[in-house]
Amino acid sequence: MTLVFSWVRNSSPDVREMVMASDSRLSGGGARWDCCPKILSLPRSDAVLAFAGITDIAYPAMLQVQRAVEASPAVTSRRYDITQLADIVENVLNQMLDIRVVDRALLESAHLEKSATMFILGGWSWRYQQFQIWKYFFSRKERRYVRSKREPHREDEPSVQLQIGGDVTGEALREFNLLRARSGLTMDDPLDMEPFEVLRDMIRSKKYPTIGGAPQVVKVYRHMNADFFGVIWRSDPRGEAVATYGGRPLLDYEKQLFPLIDADSPSDHARAKALAQAKRTKRRSGVPTQARHDESQD
Repeated sequence: MTLVFSWVRNSSPDVREMVMASDSRLSGGGARWDCCPKILSLPRSDAVLAFAGITDIAYPAMLQVQRAVEASPAVTSRRYDITQLADIVENVLNQMLDIRVVDRALLESAHLEKSATMFILGGWSWRYQQFQIWKYFFSRKERRYVRSKREPHREDEPSVQLQIGGDVTGEALREFNLLRARSGLTMDDPLDMEPFEVLRDMIRSKKYPTIGGAPQVVKVYRHMNADFFGVIWRSDPRGEAVATYGGRPLLDYEKQLFPLIDADSPSDHARAKALAQAKRTKRRSGVPTQARHDESQD
């Protein structure tokens, strides 16, 4: 199983980006594997796809979605908007289920596996000039995957636009609401990195055996590019920090050629970069300059 969040981070007028984050645990057959990628980039740079649920269903389906995008120049080059890509994802997911052959004696358990497996697609729409987030879930009534789109809580101004997937979605939403309430925030208030904090704390709590490992994070920007982030991870807040990428701890000889987020201060990477840029500008110009967040560098 998995816990995956996708949301629009809009904590200030200068910060508007879509973030997707998940845990890194795969389990089954008596084994547990805490370094498995669950978020895949699609070969068009403005969209990412994540899964929660049964790996036997999810991985082949996600890889075939990748291949379907690769096979079409119009989709790869982004001439097809992400809203059209969303149709393709739904069609491929359902085609894969139609092709899958299940023993008749196992049909009921197969339906349960499908119901437990969901996907989240998110990215930037050039057609509508906004971030789009869909969840694909199996409808037992229709016997196929259908999708639902997460709209902002308020259309007229920045507010919560959040999608959650996984077998502990209810618990995650409760923790999210509690965290926001402690800060005096409501669904009308914009989001920063609170969903990441909920994911981090739920992993560390060890209350949920289906989620674990270091978080993995990707961001999609309005310039229609995606960045995968490394995460500085401590399984315990007082433990040793380990650099991870896609949930996997880096080997000693691996170079860190990607941006990093410290799991214990996930918002600071943006503020630190803005401050450093302001200082460089001040040194060049000799006059004070107000720090401004540059999302293309975040």
